[in-house]
Amino acid sequence: EITVLMFGRPRHEILGAKYETFFIDAQQKNVRSKMAESVRGIAVSYESSCKLSEQETRDVQITNLPIVVHGENVGFYSVLRDLTEIKIAQSKLLERDRFFSLSPVSFLIMDQFCAILQSNDFLPELLGVKQEDFLGKQLQDFLHLDDVFPTQDAVTKMMIGVAQSFSNRCRSSDGRFISMDWNAMRTDAGMIFATGRDVS
Repeated sequence: EITVLMFGRPRHEILGAKYETFFIDAQQKNVRSKMAESVRGIAVSYESSCKLSEQETRDVQITNLPIVVHGENVGFYSVLRDLTEIKIAQSKLLERDRFFSLSPVSFLIMDQFCAILQSNDFLPELLGVKQEDFLGKQLQDFLHLDDVFPTQDAVTKMMIGVAQSFSNRCRSSDGRFISMDWNAMRTDAGMIFATGRDVS
């Protein structure tokens, strides 16, 4: 029944039909090639697009596994996994990441110790630091010494569920200090979401 739903066709149209005809025309040659490998006893896994109608398709992952009886390859069976919703979710995440990367403010996700788990490019570029050298560090590592304790005090208040607005100065790679205004809150999962603006 799942296969019937995936292909969008009644059972009697599926049984006896050529396997590759269920896929979009541009991918049928590749599907035939993968089938030929499977007939020779080779396990293969690949992605393709099922054709539900002339207008509608679904993205699938196909795994062909050989059937071996007494050491002889007698055929193969296919396992299909519908990837359509996963692909849509991935596309939305890419759109979100593009939005964050273009934003003129800093977006940070940190743990309860202010270790930076995720960031858009704004603050690393402002500080002249590579993303890979920025992630995993604590926010305090980039602060003016006089601003470390006030920032930690704001974090402590956040940990009891009070959203905070605060200011501090972040040190750039060339030794300059950049004044930042922050709005931050703690999530139910204990993460800190913070947005910061350069107010230098």
